[in-house]
Amino acid sequence: DAAGDDARADAAEAAAASDDPAAAPAPDGPRVYAKARFTWIRSAPNTDNQWIGYLWTGGSVPLREGSPVPGQGCKKSWYPIEPRGWVCVDDRRATLDPDDPVVRAVAPYRAKLDLPWPHRYAAVPRTIRRHALLPGPGPQPFPELPRGLQEGRLQMRDRSTLAYVDEVQRGDRTFLLAADMSWVDKSVVELYDQVEFQGLRLEGDVQLPLAFFKGEDRPGYRPTEDGTFVRTETMFPRLSWVKLTGESRKDGRETYYETVRDGLWVRRGGAVVPTPRKETPWGAPVGEPDETGQAPRGRGTWLEVSVLEGWLVAFEGTRPVYVTLTSSGRGGTPHGDRDPVETASTPTGTFGINGKFATATMESPVKIVHSDVPWTQNFSGPHALHGAYWHDNWGSVMSAGCINLSPRDARWLYEFTEPPVPPGWHAVRHVPRYGAQTRLIVHE
Repeated sequence: DAAGDDARADAAEAAAASDDPAAAPAPDGPRVYAKARFTWIRSAPNTDNQWIGYLWTGGSVPLREGSPVPGQGCKKSWYPIEPRGWVCVDDRRATLDPDDPVVRAVAPYRAKLDLPWPHRYAAVPRTIRRHALLPGPGPQPFPELPRGLQEGRLQMRDRSTLAYVDEVQRGDRTFLLAADMSWVDKSVVELYDQVEFQGLRLEGDVQLPLAFFKGEDRPGYRPTEDGTFVRTETMFPRLSWVKLTGESRKDGRETYYETVRDGLWVRRGGAVVPTPRKETPWGAPVGEPDETGQAPRGRGTWLEVSVLEGWLVAFEGTRPVYVTLTSSGRGGTPHGDRDPVETASTPTGTFGINGKFATATMESPVKIVHSDVPWTQNFSGPHALHGAYWHDNWGSVMSAGCINLSPRDARWLYEFTEPPVPPGWHAVRHVPRYGAQTRLIVHE
């Protein structure tokens, strides 16, 4: 069948053209290769022990020194991996063979974790069907895939989002290859443009105070002799920024901030002005040497987020190092004793980053699915900091309760926070004996 041959050729061409290092055997000795979406890493060779991380489809990690051992929950042997932990190598979910047919087939389509956007993405405007096999007559482009590689969702409801890695022509129809190796008719989804916004590293002349502009292009203002402000013809583009002098004035109920640009001022209503706290969580003055003796172990990383103002500042010790815009829960902050999930609110308080996931599929209580959400960092129950590829409305509340970030910002923060994710791992769980944990302060 010509269409089937085209599908097989397309898949083979993509594999040959891939520059992903997982597509070829790694040169640094024996490795464990993941054949499923969750290849669990345990703290000891036994499924009764907690998981401390996992590998992902097409990923691999070097073996650590030590012999494989038998253990509960593994039909073959547990192998020690770098830098810690054990993986069950049963040839079903994991293998040592870099030439395993499934490993070779899926490696070119693994998440591209060297980019802010590990996949390509599409909106699901109405309920659609997902296919385990490429529809239509002709051979399949992949060998039989092991159980656990695909999510198993046969439908996606409206307002969901899809992560995909390739597209294949089958006769007169085009199908998208989803991140879990299932198939979706391209004609029933709407492809997203790539979200490009990124915040700022605070270094050199780029320092607080500064203002971002949200929603739309915003005008500059000038003060008059009577103390009022008049609009100028100068416009600041949406999502751009300007450095401030630190001076502010009131004109009636409006607050205006002086910029460093030719006497121009900006109005608070259209600007986001990050104003972080003056002390670290352990009581050291921000911007000054830490003489408290109370600094946490590790690098002393912490984040501060304003839900309603729509900003985040990242700190290393007493020094602010990064600032950006966020989009938190459209319900604002919690409503009394009600579950924040019910009100689409973002929990407030002081939290720790307790799990980090390079990608994670999220499902709402009403079965809306966001596929393979990038750079996810859990901090309170189901609530997380994560990249959002489905909107570009930074600085305004609009999420279901999580703290949305642009993919570029989310990746920067994922690499900045503690615990670090070991090379080759797709996820890590914070375990105190293994190292430090970034603190997160969330307030109105």
